[in-house]
Amino acid sequence: MLFSANIDRRFKKTNLGWGGRVGLGFVSGNYYDWEKNTYDQMSIVTVPVQVNYVFGKGESPHTFEVGAGATFLGKRIDVFDNFMDSGRTSVMGTAAFMYRRQPKNGGFTWRIGFTPFIYDGYIQASAGVSVGYAF
Repeated sequence: MLFSANIDRRFKKTNLGWGGRVGLGFVSGNYYDWEKNTYDQMSIVTVPVQVNYVFGKGESPHTFEVGAGATFLGKRIDVFDNFMDSGRTSVMGTAAFMYRRQPKNGGFTWRIGFTPFIYDGYIQASAGVSVGYAF
């Protein structure tokens, strides 16, 4: 995914524990058009939704996030080179295993980690990086 803007909230007033995120994303990819015998590009709007749990020690800004959810795709995209059907929406499972640095009292925060996609019986390895601001 090239770009995604998300809101991430804890369910209780703490930096740790259960929470969730929802966002809006944009991805662009190339595919082979068999009718035209050429490569073409498709852009897709995505909506990621995820529930996550943040582990850590009370005052430390160093935490670890584990999450699972789904990303809704505006059109089906040939992520795993299996098929191409641009006329339907689809859903892709997601997971997150992220190191998260977030100051206890707010400020600049960032995450980096492993973010696999689960789709049509396959798991596609992926990495994720995010930056943001905690209030």
